Amino acid sequence: MRKSQAFAYFALAAAFFIIIYTLQTFLRSSSSGPPLPGFADNGVKEQSISERWEFPLSLAIIMPVNNNTDMQFYQNTWMADHLFTVCDFAGPGCAMSCNEKSTWRALDRKTKCFTRAIKQVLASTEFFIKQDDDVLADQDYVLALMDKYRGHPDPLFISDILHHNDRINVFSLSGITHGNGKFYMFNRRLLDCLNVDVGYIGQRYEDTVFGGMIHTGCKDFNVTYVQEKNSKIWHRKYKNKNKDIDLAYIRNH
Repeated sequence: MRKSQAFAYFALAAAFFIIIYTLQTFLRSSSSGPPLPGFADNGVKEQSISERWEFPLSLAIIMPVNNNTDMQFYQNTWMADHLFTVCDFAGPGCAMSCNEKSTWRALDRKTKCFTRAIKQVLASTEFFIKQDDDVLADQDYVLALMDKYRGHPDPLFISDILHHNDRINVFSLSGITHGNGKFYMFNRRLLDCLNVDVGYIGQRYEDTVFGGMIHTGCKDFNVTYVQEKNSKIWHRKYKNKNKDIDLAYIRNH
């Protein structure tokens, strides 16, 4: 009698365990769901990104996109797992939105918008690339830069280095060093000191405004500027061996 009672208790406990395990599995699978569509109203939803990427990210590629951007192309490249898309408006596949139609006149405001967002969300990422949607960067080149500058003690900025003087905005945008907006790479230390609220008068290009963020926010730091290798950054046209691809078949701006 005692053996039968013990067996009954064991069977009951096993059945109870199976029910609990099945219920937990069901709840876990039903609650995960698809990734959230993105950001809205310039806000930040960390869940949208954490569902897509495993933290900590070592590299985030910031790419403003619009209706002409061929995301299928980029999703089939090495950059797919690192893409952080900046859309005109919130929607599926958008990491964030700045609620403004893409034109060259809006690029400076978009630059301030996405810079402010990644400061809040990508807190553990070490390297960032901002690139246009008609650019393709060489993977080995980018990885070599990351290996070389990992743990770099100073703010780091890599691009086609340019200089700018502004007769109107003499305090924020004059005498600055900046990059080419098609591609620039920077580290966490630079992002932390950027002045996303840099002020200026008139319409200015996005790469100049980003340079102003460096100039006004990181002036007390020893910023390291590195000239990019243009042969490793394809802009509008990719041509190598038996490939000849127009990366800007439809001009966006």
